[in-house]
Amino acid sequence: MQAVSVGILAVALLAGFTSLSHYELGLGYFEEKDYARAKEEFEKALEEGDHVGGACYRLGVIYVTDGDTVEAIKLTVGGKR
Repeated sequence: MQAVSVGILAVALLAGFTSLSHYELGLGYFEEKDYARAKEEFEKALEEGDHVGGACYRLGVIYVTDGDTVEAIKLTVGGKR
């Protein structure tokens, strides 16, 4: 994991996970192409209800990368699940 992601994780652990923590951690994983972990974090951010646009977009990219275009379209058309 890159230093940026480690820093984000440390802050998230100290402050307690929030939707922003999950979103930011998801971004770090996404940039590292660790899509499984990124997907988990973006989904947690969506459960909290914040950062919906960015999380939906990146989840859509992950689904397309995984070949699941149907789920990607659902996110694009319906937004938050």
